Order: sequence, then structure tokens, then C-alpha cells
Amino acid sequence: MRGRIEKWYPLAIGLMAMFLYYFTASNIKLPNSMQNIFSAAANLSAIAIGFLGATMAILLSISHSRVIKALKQAGKYTRLINYFNSAIKASFCLAILSFLGLVVDAVIIGLPQKIFICAWVFSLIFSGAMVYRVIDVFSEILRSAKD
Repeated sequence: MRGRIEKWYPLAIGLMAMFLYYFTASNIKLPNSMQNIFSAAANLSAIAIGFLGATMAILLSISHSRVIKALKQAGKYTRLINYFNSAIKASFCLAILSFLGLVVDAVIIGLPQKIFICAWVFSLIFSGAMVYRVIDVFSEILRSAKD
């Protein structure tokens, strides 16, 4: 059961946040500081991409350790690598949407602002949960290495 929850909770909370925004807050006028928020989200996603890349490099450097060998034997190593790749892709999507929010007016490209912000909110929460999942799983690995 834990594996199923671990696999799907980023998508579930991303969708919940998007629908929550769509049905409750989407009629509220966006603040003038949205450019700052988009900029901060783009920076945060770039930091997440760098962090995940560095962590993957660490993981590769300890590939001959007993912990990594045990992960491979248990069939969990591939799942971890897939989590890393998914989190990096989600962070790239957030960076792209945040960049578009900075430079393109959604109305100009024919996309209602409400839909664009819904997609951005989903991407923000989804990518954050994906990065959290990687940190959580990697921390669990590091704790087991201590034993």
C-alpha cells in the first residue's frame, strides 16, 4: 500500500490544488506581484533541477556501496531513478510555465488566464511533491546506510 501511495500522491495533491484554485480562487483578481511569483517559481525549479542532478551524481558515485547493491537486489533502485527523472521533468515543466507567465500574456495566445494559472498551480504543487518524494526516499536510503 505504501508503494501505491508513494507513487501517486504527487499527482493527487497537484490535481487537488488545481481544482481547489479553479473552483474557489480563480475569480479573485491576481495580484500585481504575479511577475515576482513567476520569477521565484522559475528560480526555485532551477534550484530543484540542480539539486536533483547533484543528488543523482552522488547516487552514481556510491553505486558500489552495500546499500545501493541492496536496493538493486530488492528491485527498488530503478524506481528511485524513475522518481529522480520524473521530478526533474516536473521541475522543467514548472520552469517553462513560470517563464511563459513572465514573458507571455496568456490572453494574447488565446488561452484564458484562469486555465493558464490552473496549469501553473498544478505544476507548482506537483513538482514540489515530486521533489519532496525524491528527498524522502533518498533520506530513507541514507538512514539505512547508517546501520
